[in-house]
Amino acid sequence: MNDRPEMIVFLDRLGLGHLVDVFLAEDVDDDVFWTLGEAEFQELGLSLGHRKKLIGAMEQVGLVTERFVQEEPRDGFELRRLSVMFIDMVGSTQLAERLSADDMHDLLQSFFVTCSDVARRFGGYVASLHGDGALVLFGYPRTRVGDAERAVNAAMTMQTDLNARNYRVPSGEKVEVGFRIGVATGPAIIGKSDQIKVGDGLRMVGNVMNRAARLQNASPPGGVMVDVETQGDLNSLFDFDFKPDVEMKGIERAGAYLLVGRRQNARAAGADPRLGGDVLGREDETEAVQTFWHGAVSGKPVQLLVSGDPGLGKSTFLGPLVTMFAANSARIHWLGAKPGAENAAFGPVKDYLNGLISAETTLSGKPEAALKALFPKFGEQDLALVTGLVGVSDGATVPPQTAAQNRAKLISLLADWFVAGDAPVVIVLEDAHWCDPTTRDLLALCAERAQQRRVMMIATSRNAHDDIWADCHNPASLPLKPLDREASEALLLRSTGGRVLPDTVREKLIEQCGGNPLMLESLARPLAESDLDGLHDDVIVPQTIYASVAERLDRLEDGRKFASALAVIGMNCDCEAIAAMLDWPLAKTDAALDELLRAGLVSCSDSRDDIGFYHQIYREVVYERVVGTERKNLHQKALSLIEDFHPDIAEKQPHVLADHAIAAGDPVVAVPLTIEAGEKFLAGSSLLEADYYLEKAIAGLDDLPSTSANKITRLKALAAIASVKRSRLGISAKEVGVLGREMLSLAKDVGDMQAVLLALNGLYAHSLVAADYRSAADWGAELSEVSQQTQDRRFSMVGRRAVGVVALHTARFDEAEAELRAALDAYDASKDLHLAIAHGYDHAEICGVFLSFTLWMRGDLQGARELSRFSVDHSRQIDHAHSLAQALSFRAMLAAIAAEGGEMAEAGTEAIDLGTRFDLKVMREAGWYFRESAWFLARGEALTPEQMAGLREAEAAFLKVNPDNYGPVAKSFMARILISSGKYDEAASELDKAVEKEAQTGEIWITPELTRIRALVAQAKGDSAGARELRQTAFDRAIETGAKTFALRIACDMVEADPSDETRNILFDAANNMVSLDEGWDVRRYERLRLAS
Repeated sequence: MNDRPEMIVFLDRLGLGHLVDVFLAEDVDDDVFWTLGEAEFQELGLSLGHRKKLIGAMEQVGLVTERFVQEEPRDGFELRRLSVMFIDMVGSTQLAERLSADDMHDLLQSFFVTCSDVARRFGGYVASLHGDGALVLFGYPRTRVGDAERAVNAAMTMQTDLNARNYRVPSGEKVEVGFRIGVATGPAIIGKSDQIKVGDGLRMVGNVMNRAARLQNASPPGGVMVDVETQGDLNSLFDFDFKPDVEMKGIERAGAYLLVGRRQNARAAGADPRLGGDVLGREDETEAVQTFWHGAVSGKPVQLLVSGDPGLGKSTFLGPLVTMFAANSARIHWLGAKPGAENAAFGPVKDYLNGLISAETTLSGKPEAALKALFPKFGEQDLALVTGLVGVSDGATVPPQTAAQNRAKLISLLADWFVAGDAPVVIVLEDAHWCDPTTRDLLALCAERAQQRRVMMIATSRNAHDDIWADCHNPASLPLKPLDREASEALLLRSTGGRVLPDTVREKLIEQCGGNPLMLESLARPLAESDLDGLHDDVIVPQTIYASVAERLDRLEDGRKFASALAVIGMNCDCEAIAAMLDWPLAKTDAALDELLRAGLVSCSDSRDDIGFYHQIYREVVYERVVGTERKNLHQKALSLIEDFHPDIAEKQPHVLADHAIAAGDPVVAVPLTIEAGEKFLAGSSLLEADYYLEKAIAGLDDLPSTSANKITRLKALAAIASVKRSRLGISAKEVGVLGREMLSLAKDVGDMQAVLLALNGLYAHSLVAADYRSAADWGAELSEVSQQTQDRRFSMVGRRAVGVVALHTARFDEAEAELRAALDAYDASKDLHLAIAHGYDHAEICGVFLSFTLWMRGDLQGARELSRFSVDHSRQIDHAHSLAQALSFRAMLAAIAAEGGEMAEAGTEAIDLGTRFDLKVMREAGWYFRESAWFLARGEALTPEQMAGLREAEAAFLKVNPDNYGPVAKSFMARILISSGKYDEAASELDKAVEKEAQTGEIWITPELTRIRALVAQAKGDSAGARELRQTAFDRAIETGAKTFALRIACDMVEADPSDETRNILFDAANNMVSLDEGWDVRRYERLRLAS
């Protein structure tokens, strides 16, 4: 809070209270007062003694306003969040042609003086006065809360002051001049170079500069044009007019808005707009406030301070509580202080009353009548004091007393008004840390006059030691703490729209946010729909939190450098480590630490050997500002220090060293560390992290020469990242195929036959899942050939699996069973387990999956169940997330094929969970769709519209991530369910899509089932002859390919449609051909028909 006293208070202390009316008569308010100097005091008619007394007092307390003395930028560069203002004089070129140099100079100087004075009054930094324009920065070299608002307020004031001036140049000519202003908000790198000394040495780089300049050019004379970022920040405080015709080529998000003016009621009247808040994780604090409330309504008034860091949700916490009080007939007064208005007397009260007057005016029609309705017991002179405060004139005369006496009278009147009435009263002051002294005096008097009344007073503040209730009778405090783990997870889930994030992502976000609700919501909301790939980017801290932390940082000297080093090192450390990073003596480091401790930015142990940021958010703000060479150098030093202090970290946490090497821009060091980190995360199924570090490894290798050693290293990185991409994006993803081909080419180049085999296996799998069975067969054949040439047992095993899987999908079931059994029998867990990491899934798991499908098709239902269960159990045993998720999703698919609910269908639920936790998109969506399909098929009932919509959503999600193979299978499920719901035409349409997909891909293992379902559609639509013909075609195809279970299913259809001896004999023959029976839907159906016969 600014310590500068109000004008009235200051003058009274000097014994000059009688001069208040002199200043007020010239419209000098608190802000303007502190910009005045000797010349203005003399112009106002003050005596020499009074002038000297005033200036001396102002200097004595160090308050010769900061708006006249600009803080000098420091050496070095930072990334800052700025609001940038460009202003120029319209038509200056023509004026320069017409006026003399002396006249033009005088005109420009008058402009520059006004511009500079206004800028400084609002906390702006005049970075440049050039030609006919000026550049003003808000947010540098000192960050202040509300910099964007200050910039726009300054722009409005500049236009008012400049346009009000009477420009008469030395020659006597009167000149009419207009000005254009552009304001833009955004990040920029700014600072002073210690190498290049030109002018003041200040250098600025950022798109925000370009936007502000373009907006200034587009602004009409006398206007203020702002960008979309500024408008977005301030649209609740100002009115803007969107200008779609303004073009700023080459600039993204280049929306232009013309400033109309400040909104009359930026806050809602009588209640805060956030009164619909949430008390998530605040049960104890809620109970405490309710206890205070019960005391207040019983005649024991209380003055409560609710404190906490920005973003902790102080107002959000109070909102529903105050709503509840209002529902119990309490009279609510909600006041709000604003940044930059610390010296605006009665600021929160004015805003509140203006809001009430505006609301009342809509009923009474006139502000004067509204005012009288709000203060019905006030006499004419008392009401005149209020009208003077809020700027509503009703012709009444203010009492003929001094300004100080009128001020005291107004405070007394308002205090009585606030606490009056028989109903309980709740007075809330939001953001007391920005509250002016006069409002504080008013609230103190309210507290005094609330004795024996049912009054509860609440102030929120960022300062836990705010003295707003220091002199009151019943003060109480309630510090809000960060949300605990449970509440943070609940808020995270809500902020992502119910999307459950992978475990590692969730942990990272919760750690970064440190229980700060605003931070958590800001980072989580974009993840509701994103692919999560940007999680390793620098964290963008919400502006409210950023400004609060940056404001403290900007007051520091050496503490800023210390904070930068601590932010870069990224872990708690001691002064010795910081001293080594900064090349400082320990004494200087200790002094800088003391600065940071006083600012409340860091904490440390008593021995000062465990120093860390007070909140992780503080670290993010500091780190954001460290740029360029300084950031690289600090990371380089941190890398060396951490290796020295923690010699085992390279083995245990290689990603820590990798992060520093990446940021230091040293690919020679970074590449091996990023590969090691990526492989370690891959082994733990942390695929997002593995993807990030391996991508960094590939990028680093791109910057290194193509030597034999680097080719071998690249091959290692490609093998690992291909495994990651198969798991994350799906085996059929285009990127997976590209990686496989690059890997194969490079492996052949360096003569690494193991890598050749690995690449061939990846390309085979890619083609298979992409439903390119011809290419899959070719890659599988080459894999077998090369494995035989090299006598490689493992890849000979994998090659046989490849042949078997292609055979399954192309309906060669005998061959599929033989090859898959041989491949599974050859598996040796002690030797082949590492293939799960290299390929992204385990060999035995996927063999078991496809063998279970093959056995089911060939009529061995018991064997199919056992193999499906083996795949799941084996994957659990080896503790490999991708293999387990895959086995579970395929088990749910088998359940849907078999029309079985129960445990098999529920495997899809676990697949969804694993897919979510480990970012396995295909497994997640497959588990969802196959589980839903299995349940609905097992029930055989018509779906409600809501159920059908949900199933369609699940199908679309599955086909989006898996657009190629299993399309016919997925469509067969949907067609059967549509038939159960009586939607025969829609079912026929689904079958057409399935057949089209079969023709496109050659995936024909489900063909008899598709033909059988088409027969069901024909039968339902009354085409018995057509249905009979289709059933026969389906049965013949099943017999031809050896799909014995489908043959049994089709034979059951035949008997149900035409229960003759012929069809029964076909059914009994089909049953006799089965290898084993289970208790599933097909067998139960057969048994029912057999008993009926």
